[in-house]
Amino acid sequence: MVALLSLPSIWWRGAVNGLAAAGTTLLSISMLPDIMEYDRIKTGLRREGIFSGIYTIVEKLGFALGAAITGAVLSFSGYIPTTGGRLVDQPSLAISGLYAGASIIPALLICISMGLMLLYRLDEKALRAMRQ
Repeated sequence: MVALLSLPSIWWRGAVNGLAAAGTTLLSISMLPDIMEYDRIKTGLRREGIFSGIYTIVEKLGFALGAAITGAVLSFSGYIPTTGGRLVDQPSLAISGLYAGASIIPALLICISMGLMLLYRLDEKALRAMRQ
């Protein structure tokens, strides 16, 4: 257990987590211009601001829901917050809740996101065909 808590292991986990989050964000943001172009071709309207605004709202909603889900998991698992800098012995269910909130739930959500991204079929070839 001590090896899992070493400073280098925490740095590595943070780096891997950061790379995964950056990749997910890059993929979702890279789809935004395609959707804007698709809409412009279909409607003749330039509504980039609307799509950017919707993307930002959905992203912020996702961040808020993530914090809410984490708080609910910790609450239901019996997590005891630290007060006054005093360490608290957590019940085993709370430790399971911490693991779930930090790994299992985000991994499941990323898998769902990946599945949705695999259904995405709009690419340069499809846009080129629409323009003609």
